[in-house]
Amino acid sequence: MSSRETVILVGALATAAALFPAYLSFSGKEVHPPLVQTATPVSTNPSANRNALRAIAPYLLAIPRALIAIPLRPLGALASSIALAAAPIVIVLDKLFSLIALPFRAVLAAVRALYPLYVFCGTAILTGIFLGGLVVGWVKFILLVQEVRRNRAELEEHNQSKKRSDYVRRREEYY
Repeated sequence: MSSRETVILVGALATAAALFPAYLSFSGKEVHPPLVQTATPVSTNPSANRNALRAIAPYLLAIPRALIAIPLRPLGALASSIALAAAPIVIVLDKLFSLIALPFRAVLAAVRALYPLYVFCGTAILTGIFLGGLVVGWVKFILLVQEVRRNRAELEEHNQSKKRSDYVRRREEYY
């Protein structure tokens, strides 16, 4: 989001937060009285009932909390006593765990610190293997081509010499 949109959004949220309590305290008073009154309502003042409900709402919400908190009070005292009794054991176990975990944390910190170097060296090694493999492959290919040419030349020379010697032998037979 741009800065302008952020300012607009924050302004809208601040306005809504400022107007929300006013909305809750609005009792719904009408500015104009009704033109025709057909029947008298059961409750002559509905806003008074609504205000009474708003006034009693915190007490209604506190009842479930109190029902939960009353039985848990003895359990809280028991839990604090157990925690006080177990504190030395917990402290010793914490220190022991710290001593055991310290080398692992050191190794983990070293690995995290050396990770970029590890990635760089690994990439360099793989690139070297790839390029070296290509160079070696090309050299082997060039040597193979030279060997094939040499073998072809030797084979052709052998065939030529065989033809000449065969020609010379046949010529001698006829003379």
